[in-house]
Amino acid sequence: MKRKPLVAICAIASMACASSSQRTQGVDNGTANQLAEVERSWGDSYARRDVATLDKFLADEFVDIGEDGMMDKAAYLAQARGLGPTSEPLVFSERRARRYGDVAVSIGRMRWESEPERMAGQYMAVYVMRAGHWQPVAFQLTPAPRS
Repeated sequence: MKRKPLVAICAIASMACASSSQRTQGVDNGTANQLAEVERSWGDSYARRDVATLDKFLADEFVDIGEDGMMDKAAYLAQARGLGPTSEPLVFSERRARRYGDVAVSIGRMRWESEPERMAGQYMAVYVMRAGHWQPVAFQLTPAPRS
């Protein structure tokens, strides 16, 4: 079992939270709703392989951690560019969000079922508030157990 990627994402989240000068605001319906909209837009853009929108949407320091390892923003965009478009968006569910000043962490389940690709698992996304918008800086997906 690879633990280095999980340790890296936890370290990113911890550093982001520690750098916030505000106290933990906890679960906040406004933030949860904003992140749900961000994740819906993200999933739709990824499904359409809209690399231009993803490039503007993701932070320059964005990192994605999954079963294939760690990808920076450039590799993530290259992967999206290399796949054919699909009508099936990424579906986020069972979300929980916590806000730490200008940082928020969202966890939940994610699935995508579009032949030939299928993904399902638990995710954690880290966001930073920039110019009034939540911007993804890190995303980690742990695949669901195979049944």
